[in-house]
Amino acid sequence: MQVQVPTLFVFIGNKDKTLALQDLASAPKIKCTSKRINGEIHLHIDPSSSFSDRPILLADSDFSIGGRTTPRLLRGDCHDVTTTVLPRPRNGVASGNSLMLKTADDLHLKILSPFTDIFCFFASDFGGLHSIAQRLASWLENPQPSTLPTATHAHIVIVVESPALEFRILEEFFELLHNETGKDPYVHFGKIRIFTSLPQSSVLPEARHRRLKEFLMNISDEVRLARIKCNMLFSGQHFLAFLNQAGARFGSGCSVPFDFIRESRINNPVAPDLKDHLVNFLSLIKDHKQLQELAAPLIASSILLDHYPPDMHLFDPSEVFRILYQDRSAINMSVESHRQILRRLFLNCLTIRSDDTCVVCIRRTPQYGLPFGHVIFENCVRTFGRLSLLDPWIFEVESCLFCGLSTSGVVIKTIPPTAGIRVLTFDGGGIRGVASLQYLQVLQERIGLPYPVQENFDMVFGTSIGAIVALKLCVMGWSIEKCIERAEHFAKFTFQPRLISKIPAFIPGIPGFSVLASFLISYFADGCYSAEHLEAILQEEFGRERSILDCSNATATGTRIGIPVTTIQDTSTCIFTNYNAIGTRSEKCEQDVGRQLRVDRYFKPMSIPGIGTFQDGGVRQNDPGNIALQEVSALFPNSLEPSLVVSLGTGAARVDNVPYMGPSRGLIKDGFIPRLVRAFKLSFGSTIPHKHRSLRSRGSREQYFRFDIEFDHPEPELDDTTRIQEVKEHARSTICESKELDHLARCVIAELFLFELNDVPRKERGRYVCHGRIICRLRAHVPAFKALLEQLKKSSAVFLVQGHPVKCCTEDETSKDQNGNFSKAVSIEVFDKRTSFTIQLKEGSSQPCSISGSPFSIESLVTAQHLDSPFGTVDHVKRKRVDFTSLTSRKRPRHLA
Repeated sequence: MQVQVPTLFVFIGNKDKTLALQDLASAPKIKCTSKRINGEIHLHIDPSSSFSDRPILLADSDFSIGGRTTPRLLRGDCHDVTTTVLPRPRNGVASGNSLMLKTADDLHLKILSPFTDIFCFFASDFGGLHSIAQRLASWLENPQPSTLPTATHAHIVIVVESPALEFRILEEFFELLHNETGKDPYVHFGKIRIFTSLPQSSVLPEARHRRLKEFLMNISDEVRLARIKCNMLFSGQHFLAFLNQAGARFGSGCSVPFDFIRESRINNPVAPDLKDHLVNFLSLIKDHKQLQELAAPLIASSILLDHYPPDMHLFDPSEVFRILYQDRSAINMSVESHRQILRRLFLNCLTIRSDDTCVVCIRRTPQYGLPFGHVIFENCVRTFGRLSLLDPWIFEVESCLFCGLSTSGVVIKTIPPTAGIRVLTFDGGGIRGVASLQYLQVLQERIGLPYPVQENFDMVFGTSIGAIVALKLCVMGWSIEKCIERAEHFAKFTFQPRLISKIPAFIPGIPGFSVLASFLISYFADGCYSAEHLEAILQEEFGRERSILDCSNATATGTRIGIPVTTIQDTSTCIFTNYNAIGTRSEKCEQDVGRQLRVDRYFKPMSIPGIGTFQDGGVRQNDPGNIALQEVSALFPNSLEPSLVVSLGTGAARVDNVPYMGPSRGLIKDGFIPRLVRAFKLSFGSTIPHKHRSLRSRGSREQYFRFDIEFDHPEPELDDTTRIQEVKEHARSTICESKELDHLARCVIAELFLFELNDVPRKERGRYVCHGRIICRLRAHVPAFKALLEQLKKSSAVFLVQGHPVKCCTEDETSKDQNGNFSKAVSIEVFDKRTSFTIQLKEGSSQPCSISGSPFSIESLVTAQHLDSPFGTVDHVKRKRVDFTSLTSRKRPRHLA
């Protein structure tokens, strides 16, 4: 379809039209319209042109005048049936037959006209020229159906059986048309012509209609030539896509002319904040020379790159700019030309840096910080980076995409399109943060695969000490063992008392003086401990110049990091991320879970020039789970919710189910300050957010796990370094005794598997047949892949495809592709594109776990894989069609959903 460029003829009439179609389409099955349902339009193809570069499509239509009602269309066994209720006209059109004719007029003009070469009317079927003139007059009363240039409009051919000269008949027709309307017919159509056919008795039907076909083809050649000159002749792929979109617009009652350029960008619209990014970029330009030599060509090339991904129709660039960008340019468009422009502007590029606008595409917010300060957008990585030969989700960026300098081998991993999102969150809790590390260590042992457990998660959020743990594991790539080993040293170095705070201990004899003095020192020093110690050890472990946006181990593993912090004035929550806050959020994304004032009494708030002053995020939400879930919705709008959520707590004192409601014990025990301290400590327990998410996850597809410690006595203070070992032991025993641990380990394994469609499913026998494959995130070249397959073989693992078992690992090679990667072919049948179906992994007799992204639907898979993007995608990746000859020849079982 990408090579074929179809021609569409619309035949309007009844008996004579049907006879002509039977000969022209070599289709004797075309029956007389008297036996058809009123108002139907059937599309046929000339079999002799099916495999040519110019297939001829023949639309079979009529304007029956009878008062017959139109019955409801039946469900199609081999095609989709879309039922649309049309809005009633507001211009006083009468009901009944007049309304049907009005609808038929609109359908021919608004849906078919922009795609038609010729409308062919058969005068004998209309009872003469007058009825045809009435129909065209009705069409002319409507505004332009499309923005096509006048030279490309469809022509009108009227077939008459008459001995009169054609120009005399044409004069008669124009007089009839003028009597019906004063509109100029050439505003909507090209030429209007008369074709006089020979009487049926004087020539064989084949010869009679052969003349008509030659006549129509000659006119079609004229129309196609005009469309070629205007860059408006479309391939079969684009023709079909535009026709579907025109039908959808017609059903919505849209009165705006069909604009092919705008419609080609429905799934990939121009960035709504393009103007802001252009302003950001231009603000970085230092002088007129930079503007002329760097900014102008780069912006022009960027805009062309935006509109011309692979598979996009080659519209006239000047028209694209006029309609979409209100600008003009004559620069050639392609990925390679944009890359060459960047190389040519190397010296000017070095001084241009921005965190707000990607300096490569100048259209989006960037998220990956490359060396030399240039931050780029993920789609630029997909477009200009080199796709790994071993992993389809890894891109190698050997040199900066903007300035061209070496990056020393930056690797960026993206999330598979059909995968669910796996979330891991760490609570704050000071020295109790070692509990989270114990949970992960035990989980890693239970999973039993030779790679870091943190790589099983796509989004990792942490508050306070949880943020530091998240950064060490994901950004630095530390092992769990190294984090545990360094934890005690980190805590003792951080929580060093101030020297001045030791002075009250040397002044005995005054009861309570030591406590009061320590309080006053902490108050006026704005914290119990010096922030210098914390800053020093963080710089020691992370480096002095590292930015959270810099490419790191998290970039190579595709992990999104979030660190909630709190403002000091209104305690609002803000998030520092390694993805630069890309995504779409509502004006008030975060729900209020309490606005009571709390303060970070341990460390002085940190002031960041140009941004603000912040304190520990735990003073507002010690458990970052709710924030992480909101960010999933913002980052991945097509994913309704994550598929796996693991929340790791740091412990709290056991709370009785029945609250204590005794009388006040006086000012000292129950006064303002004690109440504030208890409320502050309770906020670190994270019980309320956890219970909220537990209720939320019931009936949800996400698999939610929470591990936390309950202390029978008051929990260790956040700075009590003497109880670190106690917390370690308690945390390890808690998770080892948990009934959910084994289930979580199986869920993590199941999340390694994905499902992808081979192509857009087709309808067969009233059902959609989905041919796809289950693949694995772990690729054949990594050691963990072999260990995973061995583990699944030992457990006799099977996939449950809509409840039907499919053996996971077989002795033959049917579970692997040509590169040795896991690839299990499966077929599924569903009745509807929105019908959900499940794929689960079951190990032995254990409870089955959903693979990543399950349950699926055809609609969601097609959207995620961009299989419905006939005009290309923003990442400029040309979609590869699956070679079905390379698939196993053994017939695959189909599973009915």
